[in-house]
Amino acid sequence: MRFPAEPFSVSRSRRRFLTTTSLAAAAVWASRAEGRVLVNPSFSADPFALGVASGEPTPDGVVLWTRLAQKPFEPGGGMTQEAVEVSWEIADDEAFTKGVRRGTVTATPDWAHSVHVEVAGLEPARWYFYRFACGAATSPTGRTRTAPAADRPAERLTFGIASCQNWEEGLYTAYGQMAGDDLDLILHLGDYIYEHPARDKKARRHGPPTDSLAGFRARHALYKQTRSSKRPTRPARGWSPGTITRSKTTTRGCSPPSKGARRKGYSSGGHGATEPIGNTCRCAWPTSPTART
Repeated sequence: MRFPAEPFSVSRSRRRFLTTTSLAAAAVWASRAEGRVLVNPSFSADPFALGVASGEPTPDGVVLWTRLAQKPFEPGGGMTQEAVEVSWEIADDEAFTKGVRRGTVTATPDWAHSVHVEVAGLEPARWYFYRFACGAATSPTGRTRTAPAADRPAERLTFGIASCQNWEEGLYTAYGQMAGDDLDLILHLGDYIYEHPARDKKARRHGPPTDSLAGFRARHALYKQTRSSKRPTRPARGWSPGTITRSKTTTRGCSPPSKGARRKGYSSGGHGATEPIGNTCRCAWPTSPTART
């Protein structure tokens, strides 16, 4: 589905963005059709520790992603079990003085307080800047780009390719390079995480095994946070849109079959909460492990 977005043209500074999103709540709790939603939460740590990302670019839109996680490697990301309202905005400039779209979305605990905003009504082949806010916290700024119009092929397209990113085998220095390059798109071709437990004689060691949904989400958080830290001001895939192809890495070696089916569900739930994919595809993944963004 496409979230309704409100266009606006009034110049808005970062201070005004924080003020308006914080004061939008007349009370701490608001009644919504899907239940009670916390609209002005407080946090003990940065809830945007996993950064931001964008994906699935089309000529008139893109998917914006973030996940609220004060403590990314703890169950639930250190968040409570309440649903939380998150504000988002997209603009023509990094200072957000030329706003294009804005809106709010509810981050729920069943999807690990992740946010997947399907923005529509944008111009083709254009760069945009975006960010999120929740309570008094503001996310890092991301940059994204829409796809060229179908009737106007692009004269030039630059993209990066990544795959087989085993966290234990290297330090992700290539992502720092990607973040600094002016890429139109980043394609990830598979093996997005590796599910095995820590092993000796590696560059670094994985944490606990991924034997549960919480375990898969913690493993995704480990990979996501490490990539984003390569260049905090311009994290890879927070600075260019991305497209991801799923692989069988996270379901390899699962026996008996019933356990394999459960792990596929855990894998899908972990991936769907951590990547900028549309809601239709994301919600279909637990029963369609070969789905592609």
